[in-house]
Amino acid sequence: MPHPSARTRLTAVSVVVTVTIVALFGMVLGGAFGAAAGKISPGIFQDMMLHDVEPQRAAIVLGAFGGIMCGGALGGLAVVAEMVSLVVSSRLRDQAPGRPSEAAKSG
Repeated sequence: MPHPSARTRLTAVSVVVTVTIVALFGMVLGGAFGAAAGKISPGIFQDMMLHDVEPQRAAIVLGAFGGIMCGGALGGLAVVAEMVSLVVSSRLRDQAPGRPSEAAKSG
């Protein structure tokens, strides 16, 4: 009997929801980090901007953008890890001792 928390299906909806939630969480964390960095050291962000923009606002936007990129990549990595886990567990389950092999079933 499989573990109750084990997922047996990986649907397109679960993939989209996982990556979106993780990317949005990354955006929030990146924006918070950018706000703190822009407040602590505004001179760094003044040098990076081409136009006259308030450094803290630029830092928030850059942090949120970086958070979305990193969060989306992390969510995608989580989906890939889950797919690999499902494939490996199904192959191990098929090779479990006491289960008849495919050759024995067909013969």
